[in-house]
Amino acid sequence: MIYRLQGTIDQLEGSLAIITVQDVGYGVMIPHPEQYAVGDTVSLQIAWHWNQEHGPQLFGFATEEERSLFQLIISCSGWGPKLALSLLHQTTAADCAAAIMGGDQATLSSFKGIGSKKAEALIMHLRNKVDKINFTSGNNAATHSAQKIKDLSDALQALRYSSSEIAVALRAIRERGDLQTTPFDQLLRIALRHVTTALP
Repeated sequence: MIYRLQGTIDQLEGSLAIITVQDVGYGVMIPHPEQYAVGDTVSLQIAWHWNQEHGPQLFGFATEEERSLFQLIISCSGWGPKLALSLLHQTTAADCAAAIMGGDQATLSSFKGIGSKKAEALIMHLRNKVDKINFTSGNNAATHSAQKIKDLSDALQALRYSSSEIAVALRAIRERGDLQTTPFDQLLRIALRHVTTALP
């Protein structure tokens, strides 16, 4: 079993990184390929998964916490490694765990490819498990972002918007890229505009 790989990235194709370790090239799927470049020396925590069609697959993560969360996610019914990798590509492990622990279905379903049923399954199966992961590598900024998203979700729910409407608004907020620097009241106004636009 491979638990860690340290080597040089020789090729990047989407989420697939070819990492050379002592003249052996390993194909590793990673959630954040945009953070790396060909020629980088990396040390990745490895999760191993058996695919019936393609055989063994390797998934690489920058931290042990991210790997642990990935392994918990793929233990849920209906959640394969491809979907779990897509979710972790769109958010941080700490933010994802915060949404699960907080039962924040609207936030989870706002990520592309994640519907309300998938989000509900994550919360139901992992709510009491992700708190055992110690996100020591997380930072205050990530925690603050997660709280802002949760507060926005709560505010929109209080205004009686549906989960699908909230998901549209939160996705738009997240895609702006200025979550950290934008005051909450301004984010709420932006979210409300997107909700109104999404209404038939």
